[in-house]
Amino acid sequence: MNPLRFFVAFLFLSYAATGIYVVKGNEQALIRWFGKARPQLAGSGLRYALPWPMCRVNRVNLNETRTITIGLGDADEVDDSDFLKAPASSRQSEYLTGDKNILHLQISVQFRIEDARRFLLEQENPERHLRFLTQSLVADAISRSGVDYVHPLGLTALRQLLTQEIRAACNLQNLGVYIEDVTLADVRPPVSVKQAFLDVSNARAEKERLLSEAQTNSERLVAQASAQASQLQDRAETHQAQQLSLASADASRFNALIDQFQAGTKSRAFSYQQTKDLARQRLYWTMLETVLPKLSRNVYLDGDKSVDLTIQRDRKRSE
Repeated sequence: MNPLRFFVAFLFLSYAATGIYVVKGNEQALIRWFGKARPQLAGSGLRYALPWPMCRVNRVNLNETRTITIGLGDADEVDDSDFLKAPASSRQSEYLTGDKNILHLQISVQFRIEDARRFLLEQENPERHLRFLTQSLVADAISRSGVDYVHPLGLTALRQLLTQEIRAACNLQNLGVYIEDVTLADVRPPVSVKQAFLDVSNARAEKERLLSEAQTNSERLVAQASAQASQLQDRAETHQAQQLSLASADASRFNALIDQFQAGTKSRAFSYQQTKDLARQRLYWTMLETVLPKLSRNVYLDGDKSVDLTIQRDRKRSE
């Protein structure tokens, strides 16, 4: 065989072999023939297309979670006094809040490719487009928020808001990606005002401590007042029961006395008025037996005024 023909055949086979490509199990491939995308995506397996440069294969992993990071990393220190630092590295993480404060943020966007055709065909560089879109939406959200909301009170709500807004914007612009989460990995003030932010944070922590102590003290006082009120209520109920019992006993005795009046009147031993007078006299002597022991033995006369000493004389007579 002519060596030249063998060499030409080898070159042709090698060139034709460039059309062989492998698509992994978790990938899909978009095939472009002469720059025009094929309507169907190629699934996993060993496949063949036209050799390069007539055919171009773009493989996309639809299950892979990708991340883009905007702003400075945790290891980068932002120093406004370093005027020789390039603006791209020193200013890219600065955001202006709604109350005219500057904060340095690092935003991480986790996304996955949802539609390979849109991701590869709608934009020339979809990840760069997503980066610019995220920067714009974050700047807008921060400009509508106060510094205390961003650092650190509203981080959770702000993260949820950014996730929803970036996800809606990606769907509107047909980027073919699904935003899984947006994380504010780092939020910090400029170095020149860092101490002031620390003072505010310490004051806020002290405020929370004092409020917690006041709340605890308030709950303790309320519990004590409730216990005292319960004790007073129990005493009042006990006193009420005693008074009701005494009043019931007095009423029973009075009713018994009335019954005696009526019985004496019916027996005609005494008239009703005589029975009433006898009962009144008995009550009078009973009252004296209770009151007289509490009286003093000394009697003081005021001037020449006459004093009725019948009670004292009756008491001496009883003694």
